[in-house]
Amino acid sequence: MSTDYRPQSEISDAEFREVILPGGRELASLSDIQYIYGQMLELGAESTPYSAPDEYAPFLTPMEASAVRGREQGIVYFNVQLNREEKSLRPLGATILTGSEEHIDRCAFSHYDAANGVDHSITQKTSKNGGIDPDKSTYKDFSYIAENKLRSVINGWPTQDLIQPVIEEHEDGWIIQQINELSTFEEEMESIRGEIEDTLTVDDTKRVTRLVSIRFFESDLTAPIEDLDLPGQRNPDEWVYPANLEVLLEGMKAQRTGKWRTKNKANASGTAAGYVHSDIVDDVYGMGTAPLSLYTGKKRAWMPNLNRDLSAAIHPFTAETLAMIGKSTPLLNACRQSAGLSIYHFPYFGGEQTPQKMRYLYELLWETHALRQQEEDEDDENTPSHTPIERFYKQLTQKAASDDAQQSVIDSFQFWTVSIINVQSGRKRAIAEIKGTNALRTVDVAQQAESVARDLSNTSLFETYEWDFTTPETDFHAQITSPYYFISTTVTTTDEDDVDQNEPGYALFQQLLRDQPLSVSQLLNAYIPHIESCYDAGADDGRRVPKLQIIQQFAQLATLSRSGLLDVDIPEVANIDEPYQIPVEGDGEPREVDMTETADDTNPDHDDEGGDSTTTTAKERAIAEQEAYKRMVTEQPVLSESPSRRAVFTLGSLITTVSGYQAAKGTKPLNARLNPTTITKHNIQQYVTDVLEQINTYAGAESGNNIWKYETQTGQLTEDLTAMPVSEWELSSADIQYHLSLGMAFGAQRHD
Repeated sequence: MSTDYRPQSEISDAEFREVILPGGRELASLSDIQYIYGQMLELGAESTPYSAPDEYAPFLTPMEASAVRGREQGIVYFNVQLNREEKSLRPLGATILTGSEEHIDRCAFSHYDAANGVDHSITQKTSKNGGIDPDKSTYKDFSYIAENKLRSVINGWPTQDLIQPVIEEHEDGWIIQQINELSTFEEEMESIRGEIEDTLTVDDTKRVTRLVSIRFFESDLTAPIEDLDLPGQRNPDEWVYPANLEVLLEGMKAQRTGKWRTKNKANASGTAAGYVHSDIVDDVYGMGTAPLSLYTGKKRAWMPNLNRDLSAAIHPFTAETLAMIGKSTPLLNACRQSAGLSIYHFPYFGGEQTPQKMRYLYELLWETHALRQQEEDEDDENTPSHTPIERFYKQLTQKAASDDAQQSVIDSFQFWTVSIINVQSGRKRAIAEIKGTNALRTVDVAQQAESVARDLSNTSLFETYEWDFTTPETDFHAQITSPYYFISTTVTTTDEDDVDQNEPGYALFQQLLRDQPLSVSQLLNAYIPHIESCYDAGADDGRRVPKLQIIQQFAQLATLSRSGLLDVDIPEVANIDEPYQIPVEGDGEPREVDMTETADDTNPDHDDEGGDSTTTTAKERAIAEQEAYKRMVTEQPVLSESPSRRAVFTLGSLITTVSGYQAAKGTKPLNARLNPTTITKHNIQQYVTDVLEQINTYAGAESGNNIWKYETQTGQLTEDLTAMPVSEWELSSADIQYHLSLGMAFGAQRHD
């Protein structure tokens, strides 16, 4: 697919000044966004000498036929003789050509949503798989093109109600009428359909997008067809195309403007200053639609009391404005990402609009569109796709580094973000809209995530070597510039039929886009259902807790802490700057480790009588476990400053440690009858008692070596519960459950 566009250096300031809204005002609505993007597309799409006259250009949509460019058998022409003397037409045959810019322009294509009817122009576009059963590898029936689309050209388009006034009033109106009469040439038409089907079966090219159009050989001769001196394929200029016939262009324009004016015989038109360009009074239409389709006066169910005849008074747009808005789809799609719904990040520049800002915006949109098309064309699983924010960030940083960069312009860069559910074809529902988002702030968060990942992978506290989110080389821009950053750590529906903007994954992402701090309590409340849904009650190794998900949540908390985006609203945390941290090897003061009073037993290199190397290994492991635990509870502010939260974490670690030992011995583990998300302040004391009783039984296991690990943790647990009894805790249930789960995940790790 071609992604060529006019270099901005070839576009004058005067041309960019024409794009600016009246008075240089800032973009104030999604209609403004779509209009400007349509103008940008019009500026960048280079036409050929074969295009329709300029007055019809706003109503044509050649970019919507971009999939045809370079496609073998991409253009299907129905050849017709045009006899002006007799005012008649007769079929000549069909020609199938490779799609090219030249022929796309000659076809004068104007797109209309296929679900709503035939295209605005006599040229019709096929869908890629339309009418073809992909499950039947031997299916060679091209009747979808040879019959259905050809019928749209001959019988469908000429009979549209909105075109009838053109037939009656234009001096060449008879041509449209005669096109509709071509179906009476039954034998010739059957032969042409067969010719099309036979040609299209070559090289298995059935799954491509095509344009089906008509072209004319002007001749007053009435001789048999075989005696006519028809132009060959090497002489395309001797044919007359839709772009050359004013009557067909007028019919296309009537179709386009008529749908903005009427529905069920309503007359939604008038004279007023329209939206977007409000500086002039002109003819306006009230039924205009836009690619985002957030407003429609055509659905009475949405607006049961709407008087369609007066809709031009509440939704007035001029034809030129609506035409430009309609062109914006390709550049709008360059800003789209999918995450259960469609999220659009539309870049724009705030403040007074200038040619320089328009020039920057032009480059951003077109380069991003080209990159996206390149990714789609390559369709390589090994090539990662990028979110719109990533693409815009790359382009903007390159622009900022250039010699001609204006910092004031770059500083005014913003996003207009809108989340949309596709209700049905042509109908969309916006569930969230934010103007002026600092979407590039998510890039800063991604850089902090990379830092957290590096620290997390370097620490011995967690086994992270196989987890993508703890690999510094992971593409965090792709993760964090999408709602999936929070969808992966919460319970969030991604089914478009059930998606809800208030679900955690979307709500948290919206806050991130607004550059608003996320409260710890909000995150913990969102994390708990995810932990519960991932808890493996059937695991037989005593490690039922979903450690991957819990540590991923912990890394997210640390990332938001470092980014200054965490609102610490939980009790017993004095260090509000960075409550969650990743302890790294070598940080902090050297720590002394309390073991037993027997010097020989404290030496991990010391061998008992008989040189039992297994005992030495157990000692080393016990020492490592004790060291890791002490580092976690002393270097993690959210634990070190809170006796109650530290007690919860310690209890979680002991539960998993004891459960793992029980499972290894074939005994029913302790966590078989508990789920961390069921523990609250009201029942936690019972679990403390159960754990301590189990530890008294198993502390002497492995020749007494485990007693060191248990002693440190049980001693800390007892000390914290003495300092602050459970009855005095201020922790919420989510606070207790998350940090207990974090302790369980920690206990499920090996730290030797």
